[in-house]
Amino acid sequence: MEEVHGDADLAALLRELRVWLKLSFWRPVRERIESVLDDERKLLAYEATDGHASTRDVGRIAGVDQKTVSNWWREWMREGIVEPGPERADRPSRLISLRELGLL
Repeated sequence: MEEVHGDADLAALLRELRVWLKLSFWRPVRERIESVLDDERKLLAYEATDGHASTRDVGRIAGVDQKTVSNWWREWMREGIVEPGPERADRPSRLISLRELGLL
């Protein structure tokens, strides 16, 4: 294990760990998300699920009604691909951007 001597060393170590974690989990995460988000509307809704947007906001972006978004959010919470939002638990937040995964 590398010896950490200060904030700069710690920051560099954390960046390196982030890279290795991303490389290790990228493919399984992408595969899981692809299996759950199986149409364009779900992809758009997931990307818009940022922890701040309402069901109405997300529905407008994805072209679906609020009830559909609410159902998707419940499913995605069970699937573990969203987490409770930072301000309101009823407005979940995606775990990773689809752009980062190359899906949008």
